[in-house]
Amino acid sequence: MQIDDAFWVGLVVLAVVAAVGDIRRFRIPNALPAAVAALFVVRVAVLGLWQEGLWSLLVAAIVLVVGFGLFAMRWLGGGDVKLITAISLWAGPDQIFRFVYTIALTGGVMALGLLVSLTLGVVSAKVRGKEGQRRPLRGRRLPYGVAIAVGALYLSLGHLGVL
Repeated sequence: MQIDDAFWVGLVVLAVVAAVGDIRRFRIPNALPAAVAALFVVRVAVLGLWQEGLWSLLVAAIVLVVGFGLFAMRWLGGGDVKLITAISLWAGPDQIFRFVYTIALTGGVMALGLLVSLTLGVVSAKVRGKEGQRRPLRGRRLPYGVAIAVGALYLSLGHLGVL
C-alpha cells in the first residue's frame, strides 16, 4: 500500500465514524470534519500536492457557500455541511460532481426507504384498527452522514482503483 492509499483509507474511516455517530445521535461532532480537513492538509504537505490543494480549497469554499444556503433552508444540518465541505477537499474539481451525485443518490434512496417504511406503518395501523397511533412524516430526519460517508467511500474506491 502506498502512502497516498493510506490517506484515502483514513478518509473512509473518519467518514464511517461520522456516519455511525449521525445514525446514533443525529449529530456529527466538529472534530470529525476538522480531522478530515487536517488529514487532507497532511496529505498535501507530505505528497507535495500544493496546486491540487489550492484548487481543492476553492472547491471546498464553493461547497461551503452552497451548504450555508441548504442549512438556512433546513435541508441539511450544520454537521452535514461541515463534513461535505471537508470531504470536498478530497474530491477537488475533478471529482466534486461525482461526490455530490453519490451523496444525492444515496440520500434519495434513504428518503425513499423512510417513506416506504412510514407508509407501511400507516397501512399496518389501519389494518390493526390503530390509526391514531401512526407516526407522522413531518419532522422525520435522515442521518445524512450516511449518504456523505457513501460519497467518501465512492471517491476513495475510485482513487484506489477498485471502481
